[in-house]
Amino acid sequence: MDYSKFMFEKKKAEKKQKKKNNVTKTKEVRMSPNISSHDLSTKTTQIRKFLSKKMRVKIEVIMKGREISKEQKGRDLLDRIVGELDSESSVESPITLAGRMLTVCVISK
Repeated sequence: MDYSKFMFEKKKAEKKQKKKNNVTKTKEVRMSPNISSHDLSTKTTQIRKFLSKKMRVKIEVIMKGREISKEQKGRDLLDRIVGELDSESSVESPITLAGRMLTVCVISK
């Protein structure tokens, strides 16, 4: 077998493998625990749009200053968002506190 033919076949196989590889993108949506109702509805609409495109969505609630002492308010906000998205998504990872951020990952059903 000729070396150039071998390299051609190898590149062709790599291209075919790359086409089959399905990479899911992760989108991040950030908000504060003191978000207004209209802003929250805009964010949930954006999350729904990402989920309809079969993307993984990481929802983050960032707490600043003394807000970290009221962690439950952020958890309640994330619970409300996950509850609203319950029909079209499932929770991939539970609510976790990392530093000053509460995060949860959701994926489309």
